[in-house]
Amino acid sequence: MDLSAVQPLLDWLSANQQWLAIAILLFAFFESLAIVGIVIPGVALLYGVAALAGKLEMNIWLVLGCGFIGAVLGDGISFLAGHHYHEQIKQRWPFNRYPTFIERGEAFFNKHGGKSIAIGRFVGPIRPVIPLVAGILNMPASRFLLINISSAVAWAPVYLLPGYVSGLLLQASFELPRSFYLGLVIIIIGIGAFCWLVSQTTHQLTADQRGYHWFAQHFAYKSWWQRFCSPRQQVSHSFPLADLLASLVCTILFISLFITITQDWWDDINQNLLSYFINLHQPLIDNAVIGITLLGDTQNILLLTVFAVCWLWFSQYRATAVYVGGCMIAAQLITWALKVSLAWPRPDVLIQLPSPYSFPSGHTTLLSTLALTISCLVATEQPVKKRWWIYFLGILPGCLVGFSRVYLGSHWFTDILAGLLLSIIITALARFFYTPHDKTSLHTNFALFVLLAGVLLISSAYVVFTFPEAQQLYLLK
Repeated sequence: MDLSAVQPLLDWLSANQQWLAIAILLFAFFESLAIVGIVIPGVALLYGVAALAGKLEMNIWLVLGCGFIGAVLGDGISFLAGHHYHEQIKQRWPFNRYPTFIERGEAFFNKHGGKSIAIGRFVGPIRPVIPLVAGILNMPASRFLLINISSAVAWAPVYLLPGYVSGLLLQASFELPRSFYLGLVIIIIGIGAFCWLVSQTTHQLTADQRGYHWFAQHFAYKSWWQRFCSPRQQVSHSFPLADLLASLVCTILFISLFITITQDWWDDINQNLLSYFINLHQPLIDNAVIGITLLGDTQNILLLTVFAVCWLWFSQYRATAVYVGGCMIAAQLITWALKVSLAWPRPDVLIQLPSPYSFPSGHTTLLSTLALTISCLVATEQPVKKRWWIYFLGILPGCLVGFSRVYLGSHWFTDILAGLLLSIIITALARFFYTPHDKTSLHTNFALFVLLAGVLLISSAYVVFTFPEAQQLYLLK
């Protein structure tokens, strides 16, 4: 990124570091402010000050907090201006100089509704005018405030973390081995390919495809088939065949893993991966990975589950609330039972062991189950061909937390694999039994957005408050 235009300002901030936090807040504010964000090079400024903050090792939470506050204030003032002046603001300077941007913003808002506030934060030139347009078109202030705050939580790390990490890397002056990048690419491609395969298989098992028709011809007359068909007309009263087969396949894989886990080749894989990641430890990576692993803490999962169940229940999605709560209770009980009954020991590399037993990874199982459960709710309301990326986003948190557990020396690779398989089994089986009770589609424009925003806010707050203690918990011997 070319920073030559803003370099003099960055040089001044480097010499006057006491102004850096305020500068981050102001640049985030102006980047989000109506019209102003179009004129100033906001992205370059934010990247530059974030890189400087990383180079100076400024507290990351202070950096993100300043960016968050600035973004909320910028969008908030833009909304208030539109709400106060309405159509008259289009005739006032400087808004009358950019009528095209406002027209494009209105078209975008009319197309996407309230969620355009969240989407608009990340969409090119119209980004700073969407809140203004929302005010002009009389969007309820309470709804705008909720979306403004929750979307800013995601906006701050997306815009500030790349620069901050770049600054830290320049300061730390270390290089990761090439094998790390190769492994990362292979993992991402593998997860993407798996989700694509799942989506394609699901497509073949929908009611209008040949795969489904073959099963229907042989089993549709059975009472159990009819009992589990969906009552919703928009899914053609179909039988949840994909969920049933997914649970069966993953159960077979889980049993195969369980039977072969004592084999020497699994032990070699576990030991080699553990040794590789222990040798990879660096303070910068350690802190990032600890932040990721905290997302799977039982306390965080409990908070997220209670929020999700309560929100769905009081939004009149009672069956969905029971479905989500049932998935999480099952995941917790099954994980606990397997850990206690198998008593598989953890790697002995940490000063403090989180708990004595390892198989399967509770962090991976619980977070994957919650993420997959929510992603299934979202995917059900989307066309089949668009579901693969939703499944990808659903499995990604569990994979990231699983990676963090192996990296930190808290789990073996087989624990992570078991946790991922177990979460898919639980989610698919729960979805299968829930289908006959799934009578109402979720209004994705608002209910699901609030659900996802709440999950993001709660998780962010949990990581911030528990991070210092976690740094001591995951110290290597």
